[in-house]
Amino acid sequence: MCRSCLLLLAMLLPVLAVAQPHAPEVLWTRIFDQSPVLAQGMDVCPLADGGFMLTAWVQPADTLSDTRLLRTDAGGSMLWNRTYGCTSQMWMTPVVAGMMPNGGFLLYGVGNVPGSSLESSILLRTSADGDSEWCRAYGIPVSVCSVPEGNRMLLTRDGGTLLSRWGGDDTRMLHAFLMRTSSAGDTLWTKELCSHSDFRVLNLSEREEGGFTVTGERVTYPWAGLSEICAIKLSSTGDSTGAACGNITDSYVRCLQGEPTADGGWLLTGFRSDSAWTYGNYWAAHLNANLETLWSRTYGGHSPGECSGGSNDCALLDDGGALLAGGGRVDVLRISSTGDSLWSLDFDSVGMSFNRVRRTGDGGFILTGLQYVSAHDTTKVVLVRLAAESEAVSGERRATQGRDYALAAYPNPFNPATQIVFTLPQSGRVQISVFDVTGRRVRTLADGQFSAGEHRMIFDGSELTSGVYFARLSSGSVNKTEKLLLLK
Repeated sequence: MCRSCLLLLAMLLPVLAVAQPHAPEVLWTRIFDQSPVLAQGMDVCPLADGGFMLTAWVQPADTLSDTRLLRTDAGGSMLWNRTYGCTSQMWMTPVVAGMMPNGGFLLYGVGNVPGSSLESSILLRTSADGDSEWCRAYGIPVSVCSVPEGNRMLLTRDGGTLLSRWGGDDTRMLHAFLMRTSSAGDTLWTKELCSHSDFRVLNLSEREEGGFTVTGERVTYPWAGLSEICAIKLSSTGDSTGAACGNITDSYVRCLQGEPTADGGWLLTGFRSDSAWTYGNYWAAHLNANLETLWSRTYGGHSPGECSGGSNDCALLDDGGALLAGGGRVDVLRISSTGDSLWSLDFDSVGMSFNRVRRTGDGGFILTGLQYVSAHDTTKVVLVRLAAESEAVSGERRATQGRDYALAAYPNPFNPATQIVFTLPQSGRVQISVFDVTGRRVRTLADGQFSAGEHRMIFDGSELTSGVYFARLSSGSVNKTEKLLLLK
């Protein structure tokens, strides 16, 4: 190879190596005060007109919880909302929602049926305008414990559903139950999976040749902190036709989501904790088609047992990476196809955490969850719209930026919230605080370990008076300050 070609390649390699996506802009945040004591968004569906449909769990004071369907326009403004109870004595916890071919929706959750102490699986069919068309309750034999993480719904090609349910009673481990329904909601069959172990369904899929594949996390007792991932093949009538399992190499992991990857494998997300099961850090792993671990990562870097949060949901991206959403010190985390942390967004400073993240038609993201209001000990439904990831800047510019600490705020001036954006040339402990003009600390936005790269978090000044404030980044001997102007 010619010397000039080698020189050119040597110049290009650092440029290519450091190019990576930027954290997206938060386009808008909507908080829906539905006036119950407790409420949270459980699922969100982007619609063809750019708007969104949300399912929410609501718990008014001194009454049973219920389901609420909220319809918004493209800007997140509410157009209408509906509440469903099927009967006045039935409550429903929405878990997943699916859009039907006619534009209507199918909601799946669990609830109490009048005259029975058992929780039933519930399907609710609505029109595109949110009007209830029918509601069915199914008595799958699960009592006492019913955990939303194991509940999944697959809309099948014939217009029916495959439903999973995770739960148990006082004398049994938690098991997975499957139910197949027709397009009219009639029960076709029910099955119990892995009756001698704790099995939680992570994903349901319909095979091209017919039948289904159920992927989940299995724990065999007595448990020593390790679990395995199993893929079970079922016939169209629910009979097992084969299974394969692979060990999760990390200990004390709780998988909350599993998504099939382009290579025939799986991306698993959730949290990893210590032996005491104190809620731990974000965790992700990539398994190949043989369920062998290609890589696994734990994100956060906090001490074992220190509350950091976990990933509730993930969205796979075109480059093989994923966007993880949940709650804790980091609420939204972007990882590469090899599990490296690229950027993060922090909404914990404004009390937000997320249950669902989905891609939008323009390459952006929509997230729903809750905001905790400590002053009233309540939670509210929240909807957050993110733009598409920023174009990767040139490698030369990225390398220049990577050598420096940076701190900025967008928008500025602002009312009532702004994004605090900071860049680190290397991983380390960082504290982000906001001070008023007298030097009094009014808010601590971050205080912990962060990876190198760009990070974003929200500063909400709705409880502060108008005026000048200062955001300060402190990391080791480095201090950066940004002037903020709050205008109300």
